[in-house]
Amino acid sequence: MQWFIFVSCILVAYLLGSLNGGIMVTQLLNNADIRESGSGNAGFTNVKRVYGAKSAAIVCIVDIVKTIIACGVGGFVISHFTESSYMAGALLCGLFAQLGHIFPVYYGFKGGKGFICGMTTILVADPLIFLVALAVLFAVTLLSKYVSLGSLSATLSYAVLFVVLHSNDVTAYLIAIALAVVVFISHKENIKRLIKGNENKTYFFGKGKKEKED
Repeated sequence: MQWFIFVSCILVAYLLGSLNGGIMVTQLLNNADIRESGSGNAGFTNVKRVYGAKSAAIVCIVDIVKTIIACGVGGFVISHFTESSYMAGALLCGLFAQLGHIFPVYYGFKGGKGFICGMTTILVADPLIFLVALAVLFAVTLLSKYVSLGSLSATLSYAVLFVVLHSNDVTAYLIAIALAVVVFISHKENIKRLIKGNENKTYFFGKGKKEKED
């Protein structure tokens, strides 16, 4: 019975995650596929670069809402019908929503990079850790002008904080680490460019040059 609950929740989470905001919004508002423009990534920043801040804000809202629903409902169901905690259930469903965002079944398994989904999952699971990660994101990005570095730093910070603050819930912090690993893997090209010193700078406010970050 518990396995049925787990499988059902992660399947629903994956299907919700596959509702990729970048693809849906640009198809609806611009009658175009964002994956055919800019960096080819179906994420927030590529939408911002190609279609502007308004479209990007809608994309962000869509991706946040779908992840909150997946985590909130999944965490509630898993914690009530299995022996796992709400936090672990929310993180598990968030992980699969993130995978759905990156590999959307409705759009040929080619989506975004999953950073917003990961951060939203942390928001649902532990708001305090989310606030710290958000502060890291803004601080590193504003200082370095690299959104990719800010995203990776924020991701690393929440993984470490889950291990430190939730050491008694092994399942929860292992899933938080998995969330972070997925983000790092999806950002492998950004990491290569950062190491080589040729990553393009980008900005939260205004339009950066050749933004390539999700």
